[in-house]
Amino acid sequence: MIYGLVNSAVRIYKVLLLAIMPAFCFFLTGCSNKEEGGTFPSPEGYNLNKPIVSKLPPMLDEISGIVFYPKDKSLFAIHDERGWLYKIYTDKSNKVEKWKYATGADFEDIALIDSMFFAIKSNGSITAFTFKRPDSPIVKSFKLPKTDKREFETLEKEIARLNAEKQTITEKLSAGSLAYDELQKLSYRIEELAQLLDEKEFRWLELSEIL
Repeated sequence: MIYGLVNSAVRIYKVLLLAIMPAFCFFLTGCSNKEEGGTFPSPEGYNLNKPIVSKLPPMLDEISGIVFYPKDKSLFAIHDERGWLYKIYTDKSNKVEKWKYATGADFEDIALIDSMFFAIKSNGSITAFTFKRPDSPIVKSFKLPKTDKREFETLEKEIARLNAEKQTITEKLSAGSLAYDELQKLSYRIEELAQLLDEKEFRWLELSEIL
């Protein structure tokens, strides 16, 4: 009996040791990095360990999208809702200029090609604009081609199927009767399902606005 208890204790000790060892190694690695100052290699021309931080004014709290302007090393950005284009100077002055190009919409990103700006809205439409004079933007809006309705219908079916699978796995996990290997496998799968659902539901919302 004593021999059996000793063997059981040894087995439990081995299992605990295997479970704790990865975390212990991770802890040692973290301490080692901290002792070395937490430095990491940087790409050529950059020093990620000494970033330059600039405090921008509150009016830039709701900007969406950003594009680099190499001629004077400034940045262009747009306001999320108010239709303002901002030019942010990256020198020590942190000077900001702004121009009105739209009355307002839910803008998500901006691109610059030659002297033409392209701002995309959350519904998929694009506003193209340029400035001949600071107070007179030339604006043109157009929509992307409508996506085939079959994709929209297919997404509805896929979302329903993924939600059903997620519900089944959730019930199995809640039962508390699964072996460790099966528990781990289903835990990974439910994380994967959550990511897939996020992607497909986001795409479904996009299509629902433009169809």
